[in-house]
Amino acid sequence: AAAAAASTSAAQAAALQSADQAAAAEAKQKAQQAAQAAADAAAAQAALAAKQAAAAKAAAIKAAQQAAKAAAQRAAAAQRASVTWTHRGKPQKLVIVRTTSIDSVSGGSLVQRVARNGRTVSLTTLDAATPSSWMTVNGDTARLNAAVVMTPGTLLDVEGVKNLQLAGGADVNSAAFLYTGSGRIQIRGVTVTSVDTTSGQAVSADAPGRPYIRVSDQGRLDATDSTISDLGTKPTGDDPGSPAISFGKGSSGSLAGTQLLRNSIGLVLAQSQGVKLQDVTVSDSGENGMIMRGDLATVINGVKATNNGDNGVLVSGEISNRPISGISTSGNKGYGVSVSGQNNVDISGLTLSGDVAGGLELNRVTQSKVHDITTADEPNGVFLHVNSFNVVLDSVTITGGRTGIVAEKTTKGLHVTNSTIDTAHVAGVALGGHDTLLDGLTVKNSRTAVRVERGAGGITANKLSLIGGDDGMVTSGGTSGVVIKDLSTDGVGNDAVRNLSPGMQITGGQIRGGNTGMDLQAGTTVTDMQIGLTSTGIRGRATDPILIDSSSVDAVSVGVDAQPGSAVTLRNSSVHALEAVRGTMTMQGNDDLSLPPLNLLGAIGFPLIGLAVFLEVMHVLRQRRFGPTRRALPPAVAVGAG
Repeated sequence: AAAAAASTSAAQAAALQSADQAAAAEAKQKAQQAAQAAADAAAAQAALAAKQAAAAKAAAIKAAQQAAKAAAQRAAAAQRASVTWTHRGKPQKLVIVRTTSIDSVSGGSLVQRVARNGRTVSLTTLDAATPSSWMTVNGDTARLNAAVVMTPGTLLDVEGVKNLQLAGGADVNSAAFLYTGSGRIQIRGVTVTSVDTTSGQAVSADAPGRPYIRVSDQGRLDATDSTISDLGTKPTGDDPGSPAISFGKGSSGSLAGTQLLRNSIGLVLAQSQGVKLQDVTVSDSGENGMIMRGDLATVINGVKATNNGDNGVLVSGEISNRPISGISTSGNKGYGVSVSGQNNVDISGLTLSGDVAGGLELNRVTQSKVHDITTADEPNGVFLHVNSFNVVLDSVTITGGRTGIVAEKTTKGLHVTNSTIDTAHVAGVALGGHDTLLDGLTVKNSRTAVRVERGAGGITANKLSLIGGDDGMVTSGGTSGVVIKDLSTDGVGNDAVRNLSPGMQITGGQIRGGNTGMDLQAGTTVTDMQIGLTSTGIRGRATDPILIDSSSVDAVSVGVDAQPGSAVTLRNSSVHALEAVRGTMTMQGNDDLSLPPLNLLGAIGFPLIGLAVFLEVMHVLRQRRFGPTRRALPPAVAVGAG
C-alpha cells in the first residue's frame, strides 16, 4: 500500500511538474506573441510615420512646384505683356485681351491679371477686368483711358453704348488706340471718337497722342452704322503718322453705313485682303481721305470722299488686280481720285465734282481702262502724266471746269472713245503726248474743243464732233502726224479748225457755221470736206502746200482766202461765196466757183430783213414816246455881219 501510495504521489508530482511546464511554455509563447505584436505595432507605427513624412514631403514638393510654376507663369505673362507693350509703342496703359485672361499693363509692368475663359469681350466685361481708372461707363458713353490689344481667337464687341471715347493728348504714349492683333473688333451703331483728358474736347489734329484703330495681319474689323471721328496722327519727320483706320497686310473686314470724319487720313488699305466698303463717307480729313495701297480683292460699293485736305481717294503702291469703282468725290483739296503706278487696272463708276486740283489723276498708269465716269466743274476732268501709256478712256462725261482731258507730253497710246465734254472754260482736250486716238468724241460749248500742244505727235481724231464754243480743233507748231477723219462741227464761233501742224490731213466730214471753217497756217491736205454757213470757208496762209481736194465750200463772204505767199491748190472742188476765191491759188481738175446758193442767200437775207423791221419798229415807238424829231434851226446872223 505504501508503495502504491508512493507511486501515486510520484505520478501526481510528475503530473504537476508537467502541468507547470505546459503553463510555463504557454506563458512564454504568449509573452513572445505579445512581444511580436508590440514589435509589429511599432513597425507599423514607424511605417505610417514614414509614409506620412513621405506624403508631407511630396506635398511640400508639389506645393513648391506649383508655386514655382505659378511664379513662372506670372513671369512669363509679365514677359509677354512687356514684349507686347514694347511692340505696341510703350503706351502708358495697355490692356491685352486673351482667351484665358485680361492683362493690364502699366509702364511695361503687369499690374493686374483677371482669368477668363471665352472669346468675346464686351465693354462691360472690359470695364470689370481692368483697374477702375482705366475705363468708365457713364450712361450711353464709355471712355477708355488705355490702349487695347486683341490676341488670336478674341473679339471685342463695341456696342451697347452710343459713344466710345478714346483718350489721348499731347503725349504720344497717352493714346488709347485699338489694335486687333490677330483678333477681331466689331463696332455696331457707335460713334468712336477721341477725347483730350485735359480739355474734355476732341484731341487736336496736331497732337501726337491722338488715338487710332489698327487692323493687323489675320486681324479683322467690322464697323456697321457707326461714326469714326477725330482720330489719327499727322506725319512728322520720319514718323509717317497713323490713319484713323488702317488695314495692314493680310487683314480683312468691312465698313458699312459708316462715316469717317475729321481724321488725319480717314482710311488706309495696305495689302489688305477682301475688305468690303459699302456706303462709306470719308470727309474733312487733314490729308488724303482714303488710301488704297497694294490691297487685294477690295469690294467698293458707294464710297463718298468730300472736303479732304489732299486727294479724296489715292491709289498707289504694289500693283493689284482689284477694280476701282463706286466712288464719288467733291471739294477735296487735291484730286478727287488719284491713281499712281498701276498696271492693268479697271476704273469705272466715278462721279467727281468740284475738287480743287482736278477730278481723276492718272500717274504712271499703264495698260488700263477708264470707263463710265462723270466729272463736273473740275479744273482738269482727267489728267494723264508721268509716262502713262495705253490707257483707254471710254464713256467719259465731263462738264465745266478748266480742261476736260489733259495728256501731257510723256503720255503715249491714249484712246478716248464715245465720250462727251461740255463747257470747258479753256479746252475740252489738251494733247501733249504721242499716238493718241480720239474716236467718237463730242466736245460742246468750250473755249477750244481740242488743242494739240507743241511736241505732240501721232494724233488721230475719228468721228470728232465739235458743237458751239469759240474754237474747234487747234494744233500748235512743233507737232506732227495729225490726222482727222469724219470731222463734224456745228456753230463753232471763230475757227472750226486752226492748224499750225505741218502735214496735217483732214478727210471727210462737215463744218457748219462760225466765222472761219479752216484757218490753215501750215501745210495741210483737205479731202471730201463740206463747209457751209461760215463767213470764210478756208483761209490758207502757209508757204507749205495746202491741198483742198474733192470738197465743197458754201460760205457767206469768202470761200477760199489764199493769203499772200501761201501755196493753195484747189482740186475737183466747189466754192460758193460772194467772193468765191481771194488771192492766188492753183486750180486743178473740175472746180466750181460761183455765188452762194439761193438757200444760203436766203439765210443771209432773212436776218437782215428782220433787223430792218426791228429798227423801223423801234423808230416808230421812239416817235410815239418823244414825238417827231425836229431839226434845230441855225442861229440868225445879223445883216452886214462879218
